[in-house]
Amino acid sequence: MQWRGGDIQAAYICLGPALLLYSRGVPIKIVAGTHLYGYAIVAKPEIKSLADLEGKIVGCVAEGSQADLLLNLVIERYNLKNLDVRRMNPPMAVISLIAGKIDAAFVPEFFATLAEVQGFHIVAMSQDLWPNMQGSVLVVKEDLIKDHPEVVRKLVKVTMKATKYINEHPDLAAEILTNELKRAPVLGINPEVLEVLSGEMELVTTDIIKKSMENLNYTCEIDIKAVQDCIDLMVRLYRAV
Repeated sequence: MQWRGGDIQAAYICLGPALLLYSRGVPIKIVAGTHLYGYAIVAKPEIKSLADLEGKIVGCVAEGSQADLLLNLVIERYNLKNLDVRRMNPPMAVISLIAGKIDAAFVPEFFATLAEVQGFHIVAMSQDLWPNMQGSVLVVKEDLIKDHPEVVRKLVKVTMKATKYINEHPDLAAEILTNELKRAPVLGINPEVLEVLSGEMELVTTDIIKKSMENLNYTCEIDIKAVQDCIDLMVRLYRAV
């Protein structure tokens, strides 16, 4: 995303990347939350606990992501000394599990649920490890707040309205999301990967999307302490925020 050039003025992104952008001089503000949690550790059935990850090969997205923060939290908490971390995007993490190239993966939804329906085991979810873990947030450029505050207010209002609808009508929300996802290339997965990943199974169904959505807590509220906890963890890990 072209933040510095001004092409992007607002976005829904995970908290970790938002903090990294701010630390690198991008003038953004968090104006609303979208959800808590939404990340999980999925693994081969024989991996029963997080301690069993010792000596295993795991897939995870880039440093600074929420999934990577969860990975490092697990490494610290379970004193994992010999974890072979392979960096890959979520679709490739699931396909690597299927191909037997990795033993476990730290992934966001809906990929955690997708791995589960493919026969893999959810070892732990983010809510098991990090109370009130902030997932994604709505961020806007400071110039937009200054020059067009009414636009920012509308963005927040629309976000709150959508969040309320999801919580009050989860079945309909899952159906709407499923229909919208079917109109676009499936979550950015290239055709070759998609063919291996899906097999005879339809990837985007209302049941799968609804199951995935149930693993998130949809709220626009921001827990300042949870954000500070994230900042503290990132400072300790990356010295970047």
